[in-house]
Amino acid sequence: MISLLVASLLVGFVFAVHVSISGGYRRQATVSDLQQKARAARDLLTQSIRTAGFHVTSFQTAHDSPYGIVNAGPRPYSPVQVIDNVDGGANGAEADGLRVYETNPNQRNTVAGYDSATNTFELNEASQFAVDDIVAIVQQNIADIDADGEAEAQFRVCVAQVTGVLNGGLSLEFAETSDWNSNDGAADEADLEANCSDLDFLSVDSTLNAATFADNTPNWSIEGWSARSFRIDPGEGTDRATRQSWGILQVNDTGELSPNPQATDWTSLDIGFADLQIASRYWEPCDTIGDATLDLDGDGDSQRDWYSGNNQTDNDPAINGVFPDVLCNNGAALPAPALTQLSVSITVKTSGEVSGPATTAPPAPTPATGTANNNEFGNHSDPQLDQPEDSRPVRYRGDFLLRWTSAIVDTRNLGVGL
Repeated sequence: MISLLVASLLVGFVFAVHVSISGGYRRQATVSDLQQKARAARDLLTQSIRTAGFHVTSFQTAHDSPYGIVNAGPRPYSPVQVIDNVDGGANGAEADGLRVYETNPNQRNTVAGYDSATNTFELNEASQFAVDDIVAIVQQNIADIDADGEAEAQFRVCVAQVTGVLNGGLSLEFAETSDWNSNDGAADEADLEANCSDLDFLSVDSTLNAATFADNTPNWSIEGWSARSFRIDPGEGTDRATRQSWGILQVNDTGELSPNPQATDWTSLDIGFADLQIASRYWEPCDTIGDATLDLDGDGDSQRDWYSGNNQTDNDPAINGVFPDVLCNNGAALPAPALTQLSVSITVKTSGEVSGPATTAPPAPTPATGTANNNEFGNHSDPQLDQPEDSRPVRYRGDFLLRWTSAIVDTRNLGVGL
């Protein structure tokens, strides 16, 4: 009997050790999966930021309703846009959104002329594009924006849809019967030229300026267009809190520019994202060097400031996506402020609750200097996980493991090196 008892105790001890080791192994595997998810999302966003702004200093759309804003009118939009608090604070969720735009260097046709009567561009070589492609009509200008007075290229873009490929690919038509090229889908007004008012279509119109248009065509091209928006699903309707709690990372490959936006424009990538915070750093040459009152982020550099709140884009929802209006402006046309860096911070959680100890404090970043709206991480306050579950933000309710990652990325095509 004694031998049997000892054997039973020994077996129980071995089993307990096995369970403990197995639980630790599973927990470590879960942590590893979390870290891999965080890195994958961070790499996706940082790669998009690195390529953003290629051949796009600013852009307009050939229709007047981007971002679901009806009759927005012709406005220049930034190729990198940070949308603070996409959730609107609903259920304690305050994640940011990111929009990035660029042209495709592997798809480019130079322009030989333009006919305003038919909205048709003549090309120097056969087109690489097909009917229904969304493309960038690009006008390159030389502007003196460098702090040293050096001339730099500026690329003004009109986003439009190809409606016809003619003359063996040597002509591209942009008829206003397309919703992408018109305010109302009817060919009754020059919407393409009116909504893309920053481009000087007259200068390249071979039918109106036969004597001079050839001097301007080298500055024009039709290029492939790439647009992406990222967000954590803010949810809507009666199931909003439920969808928010899942933490679904989504991408929109129209960049929210479609004249007829649909919920299906958003593609779900993965679940388990608790927060996304983005901050922008701008070079502001018109700020006085050494003036502490202009050093908004408190890092000792008055000409380079981090913005981390709704000061990263114009606050007026009617003109969402345009350049920030809080940056320095000394009245001079040039040099202008430039976006030099973006910071991306992502918090992820396990896809399901864990049986062992959960995270009791959020793995949130701590800004070295600055305020909530001027630091290198973001403006979402840390959730208090030691509070009752119903008092926490919806994405932090339950017993989850949390991990956090962050990266600062140079905007290579916009203001790197400034």
